[in-house]
Amino acid sequence: MDQLIPSLATLVEAFHGCFHPQVFQTFQTLIAGWIVCLGPRTISEVWQATGLAAKRHHDTAYAVFHSALWDWDELGIVLATLILTHLVPGGVVWIAVDDTLCHKRGAKVAFGGIFLDAVLSSKKHKTFRFGLNWVVLGIAVPIPMRTDRYFCLPVLWRLYRKKGQPGHKPRPQSAAELARRLAEANPERTFWLVGDSAYVNAALLQGRPDNLQVIGPLHWKAALYGRPDPPREGQRGRRRKKGDRLPNPKAMIEDTTTYPAELMEIAFPQVTRELRVQVIRDVLWYRGSKTDPVVVVLVRDPSGEWRATPLTLFSGRIREKWGIGVVLKGPCTSNSPVFQAKHDG
Repeated sequence: MDQLIPSLATLVEAFHGCFHPQVFQTFQTLIAGWIVCLGPRTISEVWQATGLAAKRHHDTAYAVFHSALWDWDELGIVLATLILTHLVPGGVVWIAVDDTLCHKRGAKVAFGGIFLDAVLSSKKHKTFRFGLNWVVLGIAVPIPMRTDRYFCLPVLWRLYRKKGQPGHKPRPQSAAELARRLAEANPERTFWLVGDSAYVNAALLQGRPDNLQVIGPLHWKAALYGRPDPPREGQRGRRRKKGDRLPNPKAMIEDTTTYPAELMEIAFPQVTRELRVQVIRDVLWYRGSKTDPVVVVLVRDPSGEWRATPLTLFSGRIREKWGIGVVLKGPCTSNSPVFQAKHDG
């Protein structure tokens, strides 16, 4: 197997600048071997599938990963550019971040450890397995033949290393690096990042580019504040960074007098539900985003059929006319009723 089919070679050619010419040839060969490999896709098995194992030593394949000079992030940015150009040509780009467990065996697996297996775990039973824990950033892509859902294509990743291991970083910090790298490489696009409570915190919110917005859950007991009043004329001393303390989200969702609620019909893939939505703007979550105001969105099902516990979500640095969003199951489009809550600026 000396070359890729023309259509695949054209696609892979975009990554040529990420490699030395000789390394790129081996990289192309490994891609072809990975596609046709029938057994476990280890480097050894993939090299066997290329048909070159009898002519060239396996070290040729292993050298691409342990000694060749190329960067995973550069490869990921090129991949993201291709996805944005051909699959998401305009509008807001939805991205998601989470970690996943890659099962491995052996006593000499670099940076391996015991991690929670979210796929095999449930609320009542937690399953832990040995493997590699990867923090992955993906782009949500609409597929024409499945208009009822999006597909998330991974573009950037980081290997999580436990405390005490060289290069240890908390997962949120790794996620923040990936999101900022993608947003800074595409300054003309607006990115909306979706994450769970493990990632939506100060590491991700503070110091991010202007074209990177965040949506995620907020703890029920989060300390919220109003925006500070402007300093009075002749006032001395340092200006206040936050205003008066506000009720926490758990108290806000019960107080529909101070924080009015609106009933909205949200279309899910198989059912439409009427949910009660409260939108609280110009709120400071000082611990997470410092003086950068956020929008808090509280969602409850009045019938009690959907989620026994109400949702609490927030979005930061809103500067668009249609700026408030709640991430629910189903397609995330600007035509959804929740996304069309007006923001006054």
